Amino acid sequence: MNYTSTPTILVTAAGGGVGQCVIRAARLHDPSIRIIGTDADPAAVGLYAADVACVTKRFTEEGHMQQMQDICEREHVDLLIPGIDPEILLFANERERFASVGTQVMAGSPRSIMLCRDKWETSRFFRERGLPFVRTWRLEEFGADADVDYPLIVKPT
Repeated sequence: MNYTSTPTILVTAAGGGVGQCVIRAARLHDPSIRIIGTDADPAAVGLYAADVACVTKRFTEEGHMQQMQDICEREHVDLLIPGIDPEILLFANERERFASVGTQVMAGSPRSIMLCRDKWETSRFFRERGLPFVRTWRLEEFGADADVDYPLIVKPT
């Protein structure tokens, strides 16, 4: 990221809760940060809180990544911040593509993203390393004789 001039960030899904919070936090941190907001919905509130608003294709539509790369190149974006969870892995997989136009993608590695998306694998990862983590069972391991404290939360992996 080039900090010799005012940094430019791009926040996707600017109308969502995460997108709006990122924009707000950036403004609080440094009002001079230039913010590009993107969203598929032209009425997305976050677009109007950004310095530049770009209505884009949905992340599931053909050509979305090319459109995002074009915006990053045109607007000299230093940092792209995905605003919705389904986009994180997509952008992480395209990190080099964005780096080619000078944009860093704020996302973990595809491997770490996939690990964090699977609650069972995450618990196993922490357990194998002796790190604290909430007690976790697979449904087939959980029975009437399981040693559990109630209440508990049941979630899909």
